[in-house]
Amino acid sequence: MQSNDYTNVDNLYVVDTSSLLDAKLWYGRVRGFWDFFGNLILNGKVIIPEAVKAEIDIGRSDDFIKKFLNNYKHKIFNFNDQILKTVEIINKDHGGYYSRHKNEYADAHVVATAIYHKKQPRLDAIEIYVISQESLNFKNDYEEKVSKGEVKPKIPNLCRKYEINYINLYRLLDIENKDI
Repeated sequence: MQSNDYTNVDNLYVVDTSSLLDAKLWYGRVRGFWDFFGNLILNGKVIIPEAVKAEIDIGRSDDFIKKFLNNYKHKIFNFNDQILKTVEIINKDHGGYYSRHKNEYADAHVVATAIYHKKQPRLDAIEIYVISQESLNFKNDYEEKVSKGEVKPKIPNLCRKYEINYINLYRLLDIENKDI
């Protein structure tokens, strides 16, 4: 795991795979966006969980995102026992969905990584966000189906349940006062 003292960091962002894939669709190879995003990674403001990199590496994107992440592989946030225990709790709370759908396992790791950072006393003054392009699911039977593991838990719903802030890429640009 990378050490980061989070000096001069006011916001911390844990990134989901969907955000990287959508960024590629929206910004393609627009250097301004990827330079901005890379600087956030280098400055310790953006966390790429190991599970997100693994999802990208197994073919959920083209080579551009794989190469981009490989430039920052020294900054990829590795699992630890606390995160893995939280992933187990999230999986259990949602009917074992992630155990049966191995290709979508990064979602639980993203939320667990945000929970882990939120619990760190030295980060009390830092706002922690999950960046995901998924939307809240408000359907009446959604929670019941999720609890039975019949449907994929949406990251914003997981964030609400575990009291984690969530935003999309547009909001990230707004918070960081960046025009692309």
